[in-house]
Amino acid sequence: AKTARQFIFSTHNANIPVFGDAEWIGVLEASEGQGWMPTSAQGAIDMEYIRDRAAEILEGGKAAFNQRRAKYGY
Repeated sequence: AKTARQFIFSTHNANIPVFGDAEWIGVLEASEGQGWMPTSAQGAIDMEYIRDRAAEILEGGKAAFNQRRAKYGY
């Protein structure tokens, strides 16, 4: 089914791309009212840069993620 359709979402909710098993994540960069998506900011969650940027943008960074994890008792 993945070869017959695609969905493009814009989100700040980490559950959608991470648990939705997104095959591709694009990180939009913006400055002074202009937006762009560099080739280096596109790829799968298993790419280190994409994973780090996703964690920073979607989770608030590693420290924030760990604080939430501790708050939930995990």
